[in-house]
Amino acid sequence: MASSVGSLLRKVTRKEDDVWNVLTFDTHERQQTNFCKCNVGCYAFTMQGLKEWNQLYAPIPKNYTRLPQQIIPEDLEFDLILGHNRMAHYNVARQFANQLSIPLVYIEHCLPVPNWSQDTILQLTNLPADLKIYITEYNKRKWLAADGVVINHCVDTDIFKPKEIEKQKHILTVANEYPQRDWCLGFNIYKEVTENLPTKPVGNSPGFSEAAKDLEELVGFYQQSQIFLNTSTVSPIPSSMLEAAACGCAIVSTNNCATPEFFTHECDAYLSNNSKDIKKYLEYLLDNKKECERIGQNARNTILKKCSVNRYVNQWYEVFKLL
Repeated sequence: MASSVGSLLRKVTRKEDDVWNVLTFDTHERQQTNFCKCNVGCYAFTMQGLKEWNQLYAPIPKNYTRLPQQIIPEDLEFDLILGHNRMAHYNVARQFANQLSIPLVYIEHCLPVPNWSQDTILQLTNLPADLKIYITEYNKRKWLAADGVVINHCVDTDIFKPKEIEKQKHILTVANEYPQRDWCLGFNIYKEVTENLPTKPVGNSPGFSEAAKDLEELVGFYQQSQIFLNTSTVSPIPSSMLEAAACGCAIVSTNNCATPEFFTHECDAYLSNNSKDIKKYLEYLLDNKKECERIGQNARNTILKKCSVNRYVNQWYEVFKLL
């Protein structure tokens, strides 16, 4: 087990351009891949019952090491611990932060469950940490957070980019366990608005759709598709929608949660919480290639502006300075 002595010495002697050694957990493969574009070395603590990295979603970066189960080598020295899931990670993360005398940074990817009381939300929000990160302003508000930093998810637009091919006249949706998570993903909305329309559902949803074989195939689905549909009702901001926008899909989405922070109706997306309107937009875009191209290009420009890797990395460097 690594000790606090090494971490304290590292804190005193580290130089500004030294790599930040981060103790973390497998959670959100593509966003953790983006985090690895910072000047960091990530080391994932693993143990039975915790999520494991799924290489179908992204290959493991060269500067990301999955440690043997329940082992932290004595020769490793850390600058901070980065937690992602209050339910699964917090107790372990807090213990390591205390033992190693390093800051605990928490990034909140999700929203509170809709039926939680305000007291329950505040109990979780107020769990001690040196710094809390939220992925959208909406995300921060829903957690009733009085402090914390907002860092939007980013998209690697060198990977997620348009391709000069004829797009297929169908509606792409990417979601895992879509029917089972109707309460947050809006599967019943999907069924209503896509009835009798050409669809391409992708995702690990047994009995409904299959996941892409790998990241390359997923990017291909985005690039081939004329329209991307998001029906989520409880989500800070779906990463799949940001990725589809980066690939130049015409976005049609429910207009809730953090979606209005990123997209503007009839500029870079078609937005509504009315199922009849959503279906009308889908039908219109299926018959209007030029409008799909306009909306898709504007959507990519929005991602380049609001979700660039450079912006994301620079915001994390500002966080490192705070620590």
